[in-house]
Amino acid sequence: MITQCCIHELYMKGKTGQTVVDLAKTFERRKCNHREPIPGDECLSSVVGPTNKHRYVIGTQSTALRTLLRAIPGLPIIHMNRSVVILEPPSDATLQMKQRMDHEALAPIVSS
Repeated sequence: MITQCCIHELYMKGKTGQTVVDLAKTFERRKCNHREPIPGDECLSSVVGPTNKHRYVIGTQSTALRTLLRAIPGLPIIHMNRSVVILEPPSDATLQMKQRMDHEALAPIVSS
């Protein structure tokens, strides 16, 4: 899946990126509802939102975007290192959310 803002960013690469644009056009497009195209990193983080309610998995080579998205609990992030696909370990935000949910599930129920 790809957003319109990300495709626009690929178009800005010029003729040298035409094969990448053609490949990106084969993906399903997610409407991001931005009237004017914004940078791809900002667009993806706005589509995911603060809770990742649609359960997206983000694949990106952008270190800045990966750092930003680690603050969202339950968001799997993948990237390439040389020719190997890397699934990042759970972020601190994810581990804290899991610990909080486990604590709430195991906490004794207080009846009035």
